[in-house]
Amino acid sequence: MRIGYDARILAAPLRGMARYTVGLLRALRAVAPEHAYILYTDRPLHAEIPPGITVRELPPARLWATRTLRQAACADQLDLVHFPANSCWLRPACPTVVTLHDVNPLSDGTYSWKLRLYYLTYLAVMSYAARAVITDSHASAAAIVRRVPPLKQRLHTIHLGIELRPEPAAFQPADVGLPPDFVLFVGGCDPNKNVLTVIQSLARMTGSSAHLAVVGSCDDTAYSRDVQVAVKHLGLADRIHFLGRVEEDILVGLYKYARLYVYPSFQEGFGFPILEAMRFGTPVITANRSSMPEIAGDAALLVAPDDVAGLTDAMQRVLTDRALAADLRRRGVVRAAEFDWKRTAQQTLAVYEQILRQAGPKNQ
Repeated sequence: MRIGYDARILAAPLRGMARYTVGLLRALRAVAPEHAYILYTDRPLHAEIPPGITVRELPPARLWATRTLRQAACADQLDLVHFPANSCWLRPACPTVVTLHDVNPLSDGTYSWKLRLYYLTYLAVMSYAARAVITDSHASAAAIVRRVPPLKQRLHTIHLGIELRPEPAAFQPADVGLPPDFVLFVGGCDPNKNVLTVIQSLARMTGSSAHLAVVGSCDDTAYSRDVQVAVKHLGLADRIHFLGRVEEDILVGLYKYARLYVYPSFQEGFGFPILEAMRFGTPVITANRSSMPEIAGDAALLVAPDDVAGLTDAMQRVLTDRALAADLRRRGVVRAAEFDWKRTAQQTLAVYEQILRQAGPKNQ
């Protein structure tokens, strides 16, 4: 097969959809090196591209995918094109696969009307242009079907894998200004990730001096200003550390040394950090809605994301009950091992092969 990918997501910081794209490509190249994998972009890529994968930078243009990418797909005689980041072209040049990670903007009021309109437009396009739609969890699949029922027969749920490099042998929390006793949160000041509830819960804990490490961007937004006001009002300025975006090796070290990972997100298509924390033996508390119970299984404590008292109690239990923490660590390591990129790649290849069988010979 000659498979093309809209790789523009890899020009952005390596967050969820970009990490999915890199992880999938690396695994596809490993399990099926006989195929040709070609990445198309209209800007330089900052991600580390696996060896053996071709990158083609095409000129930027309006309706780039429908015009420029379509011309390249025809010229390169692609068998199919995969859009891995919630987008699609208007006029398919060949069988098309879309990964639609979630439809959160349609139900989360923190997104602008422009972004919601963008999603609605692409959902309409996918409903006729995509031969197959892949999503990350059964929870996301159910949400997609509620929004776009015609996609039900073309929808495939494929869980993602996890893969992180080991942390430097010499890493210590003090290297980033943290004491040994800290709780970790990854998600910055994205309102959906819900750091404000974590901060409020930390303030209500009794008998604990644990610090909170917040990883991720906290740009100047209304929500991030609310977060800073809460930190000051609750007297937590010396116990909360906003680390911003960190390199992967530092993130791994934080996962390993944290006493607890807290992730009370309101909605997630998958939730990489849950499994990443589990892989390194960190107890996890996450939300009881969306995809998070599906991904965490029985290896985490689940709380309602807007339940400050419930999260306070759960954090207090994990930090004071050694037996509970040890059980969560053990269960988490086992659960994380169930998610690997090889399986993700094999199931994705099966989708490719299915739609090509349905399409028949080229130019038929």
